[in-house]
Amino acid sequence: LSAEDDAVRVEAARKAAAQDHLRYVQAILERLALAGPLFSDDGQRMIGSLYVFKTGSLDEARRWLEADPYFAAGFWQSIDYRPFLPAAGDFVGGTIW
Repeated sequence: LSAEDDAVRVEAARKAAAQDHLRYVQAILERLALAGPLFSDDGQRMIGSLYVFKTGSLDEARRWLEADPYFAAGFWQSIDYRPFLPAAGDFVGGTIW
């Protein structure tokens, strides 16, 4: 597939799964520190998602993400899992030191 064909396929998959995805996010709110869409540099096109799960377990984070309807729809071309320590800012109420 060309990049354009793939972009059309991905957008169709996203739209088809969007309501189920939003219901899923609502159902797991207690597991999320934050979540939301990522956009292209010009802000015009959704290019992915960011999840920060409240867990110390990579396996648990994978299970939660793989239960998202967007995962089953093939919306994400690649997925990176990284540990994250919120250390400073409004989110943590200042700093952790």
